[in-house]
Amino acid sequence: MCRKEDCIEALEYIVEEGIDLVLKNHGLSLDDFNSIGVAEELKKLYRLSYKFKAEEYLKLLREPVEIDIEFDTIVEWLKESVSEAGIMLKDIGTSEEEISLLRKQFYIYLSKSYIFSMIFDDDPPCEDCDSYLLRLRKYAESAFTRRVGSYNYLRECMDLGKISFEDCELPQKEVEDILRRHYIEMVHIYIKMLHESDSLWWDNDMSCLREILNNNVSLESLGLSEEVIKELILSRAKYFISKNAIDELRKYMAIENLSFADIGMDEKATSEMFFEHGKYLLSRTQESDELSWGYYFKDLQRFMAEGIISFEDLGVTEKEIIERRPH
Repeated sequence: MCRKEDCIEALEYIVEEGIDLVLKNHGLSLDDFNSIGVAEELKKLYRLSYKFKAEEYLKLLREPVEIDIEFDTIVEWLKESVSEAGIMLKDIGTSEEEISLLRKQFYIYLSKSYIFSMIFDDDPPCEDCDSYLLRLRKYAESAFTRRVGSYNYLRECMDLGKISFEDCELPQKEVEDILRRHYIEMVHIYIKMLHESDSLWWDNDMSCLREILNNNVSLESLGLSEEVIKELILSRAKYFISKNAIDELRKYMAIENLSFADIGMDEKATSEMFFEHGKYLLSRTQESDELSWGYYFKDLQRFMAEGIISFEDLGVTEKEIIERRPH
């Protein structure tokens, strides 16, 4: 005698293909089954298969640990199966009241899993380990995604299930304190990385720090002042100066609304810096090949067009530069 699961699998062939198609594939009709008195039995078989499916969906709802799709979707499938089977919820041993209770229990179960994910902590990397800053950044990104993502899913889950923190047997303040401690940790990590990281990651790290500060926690609440951020911003400007990256410096200053005075440069120092940059652009036209000359010359022209320094300041005319173009 075969198991119930084997019967369901066999019956689902009829459910999925439909009675008409099954009969067509076998060259039969309901009249043929009427002639031997089993047409009604075939219809009963069809309805019975849907009853079995409804019972399987109910089993899923009663064991939420197995659910990997939305609860309400399974409820919809269950009710469709009940309708196709021509029965009522009580015929499979349940009711609207039980489904409502199961729904609440499911969202409580799911909410608790998100809370656990928030509480679970990985240890940050040791400062003396290899590639410390890279490991620290990966730790920060992973922790932020897990904790903040879990909190957002938790609130969404509670809204869907119409449940409260009390239903989950956990005070709301305790959950929010967990999240706050995480934000504080992240602020300190990103400040540390911004002081020590290389240029490649600086913009990314500053963006992450600002996102946390703008949306979740203030510097004042951490016992820090705005001077901390200001120092980081100025350190970035000084980095561009040290690399003679004047174009990048000026773009950055425009974004951060900085003046040369803000970064500690007086008029004389600023003039000297632009003069050195002009000499650098000029040298690129002199050292380039025919293919790249036009690109470097346009850079020089754009810089001169701003009127900060002139070709005469560099001891050359525009015509002379063009005459020296490599051929």
